[in-house]
Amino acid sequence: MNNKALIVIPARYQSSRLPGKPLVDIEGVPMIIRTATQSRKSKLAAEVVVAVDDERIQSVVEAAGFRCVTSDIPFRTGTERVAWAANLPEFAEYDIVINVQGDEPLVEPENIDKCIAAFSEFPDADGVIVYTADAEAHTAGHATVQAMVDGNSRVLYLSRAFIPATKTGGKIAGYPYRYVHGFYGYRKAALSAYDGRETDGWKHEDIDQLLALESGYVLYGISVPWVEPSVNTPEDLELVRKIVAKKNA
Repeated sequence: MNNKALIVIPARYQSSRLPGKPLVDIEGVPMIIRTATQSRKSKLAAEVVVAVDDERIQSVVEAAGFRCVTSDIPFRTGTERVAWAANLPEFAEYDIVINVQGDEPLVEPENIDKCIAAFSEFPDADGVIVYTADAEAHTAGHATVQAMVDGNSRVLYLSRAFIPATKTGGKIAGYPYRYVHGFYGYRKAALSAYDGRETDGWKHEDIDQLLALESGYVLYGISVPWVEPSVNTPEDLELVRKIVAKKNA
C-alpha cells in the first residue's frame, strides 16, 4: 500500500444558517477557495478536488484553477459526498482520502500532513481524526464534537456532549477535552461504511465519523496544537473575517 493521498473538499450550496455558505466572502475571496488554497499547500497530498452540488460553486472553483466534480445526489452527509468523489475512476490511484470540510478556510496544511502521515504510523487504521486536547482551547457547546481516545490512540467514541463527564453529567473543570477538527482521513476501502446504513449514535449525534466507528471500523486520533475556527454560524464568519483581516494587515 503506497498511502497516496487525495484531498476531497465537500461543499453544499444550501445551509440553514448561512445560505450559499461556500461562496461567502472572506476579505475578497470566497470561503471555498480559501479552504482549497490552504489544502493545496499540503506537502503529502498529491491532489485536491472540490466535490459540489451546484453549478454556482463549480464555476467559482474552476475559475480559481481547482479541480471540481459535481453531483446532484442528495447525500445525507459530507462524507458520503467525499466517498462518491473518491471512488470515481479518475481517482483510482489513491488509497488515502482526506476530507477537509469546505468551511475550514484557515485549515493548517501542516496538520493535514500529520493526518496523512498517521496512516503509516497506524497501519491498521481505517480512519484518522484530528483533535486538540486543551482545557482552555475552546468554549465547547453542544455543536462541538469531542473524542474519547484510549492509551494507544484508538478512538472509543465521539460526542457533542462532554466526554468524560462528572457523575451528574456535567463538565469536568480543567479537563483537557479533545476537540475534533473539521478535517480527517480514511482509507478509501473504509469509505464503504457510508453506504446508506444507519447506527444509533450517528442518528442521534449527527457525527459522520460515528457511522464508521459504530460499523466496526478502527479509527485513531492524533493531537495537534489548536487551529483557527471553522465557519458554522454568522458569528463564526465574522470572527474568521477579523482573523484574516488581521493577518493581511
